[in-house]
Amino acid sequence: MRNFLKGLVVYSGTIIAIALVMSFLATLVSPATFWPLAYFGLAFPVLLLMNLVVFVLLIIHKKKTVIIPLIAFIICIEPASNFFQFRIQAPKNKFEHRDVKILTYNVHLFNLINWNDTPNKLEDVVRFINSQKPDIVCLQEFCLTSSPEVQKKIKKLYANYPYRHIEYSMTSKKYNFGIATLSKFPIIKKGVLPFDKTANVSIYSDIKIGKDTVRLYNSHLQSTRLREKNVNLLLNQKFQNSDKKMEELKDFNTRLFVAYEKRAIQVKIVAKHREKSKYPVIMAGDYNDPPISYSYRKMRGNLTDAFKEAGSGFGSTYVGMLRILRIDYIFHAPAIKATEYASPRVNYSDHYPVVVNLAFPKNLRGVELKTNTTK
Repeated sequence: MRNFLKGLVVYSGTIIAIALVMSFLATLVSPATFWPLAYFGLAFPVLLLMNLVVFVLLIIHKKKTVIIPLIAFIICIEPASNFFQFRIQAPKNKFEHRDVKILTYNVHLFNLINWNDTPNKLEDVVRFINSQKPDIVCLQEFCLTSSPEVQKKIKKLYANYPYRHIEYSMTSKKYNFGIATLSKFPIIKKGVLPFDKTANVSIYSDIKIGKDTVRLYNSHLQSTRLREKNVNLLLNQKFQNSDKKMEELKDFNTRLFVAYEKRAIQVKIVAKHREKSKYPVIMAGDYNDPPISYSYRKMRGNLTDAFKEAGSGFGSTYVGMLRILRIDYIFHAPAIKATEYASPRVNYSDHYPVVVNLAFPKNLRGVELKTNTTK
């Protein structure tokens, strides 16, 4: 029996190690080419933990096959750092110049569209943003109605940001829905990168900061749009045993597949446009994919992930069923330095905001523009 258990650990460990490496491959292969790999990327933290358990067990039993989970760990060191950061002391600002504070937040339409009984959150979000005093604000799922009360509340936010770039991807008599970039610095050029057959969109704004100009991309990539039944399928044992289990499983799989495929197309559009930028780039937004994904790698390119540079822990930004899920990001040109990173735990949306302090070098213009390209 003992030998059987040891053998089980060895064989299961090999399978887990292979699955972990496949989760790494999910960052390299577009879901539009081979979508099943994306599922392995989603399971990365679980596979990493399981691989660790097997690694320890094989060391205890002095098995030579310990080399298998070890190799898997080595391959996945860099992706693991995208997912989790251990930092005792906050990074120090080594630049002797100005800092720029950026906030990105999926505001969930401020709950102005009454799909549930909770009151709208516009006033709470405005109060929160103004308390943070960011220089630049990127909002996804931005929504306004023609209500005088709503207009009055949003003016309290607009008052601090004279320069605005707002693109509505859906409009009606009752409300406008889209994406917004608000800035205390002049926006000298605006552009839109529309995505086909979706309300999701990406915009870019060339922002003049002192003597420098940066190009800021504010993007909202394709949402998975899981229903409550889809979530129950994963979390509720009673629902898993129901007669409609296969039907809901098929629906769940279809929704994931469609979202993965659309995001793969969308990130290529943004990445290709970014390559042509003559300015250093900052990217922010809700990418709806974890750090172990094709979307993350493609959107980040050779830019720096502010979380990796200044964050700690898991940096989760999604309030839903997976409380360790980071799907909202701020990336920046390597010439810029992230000195502070935070994701305040405010419950005004189904996302948490991300707030980053960026330090600019004295001479940013023309510095390392080649790093804006994506490999």
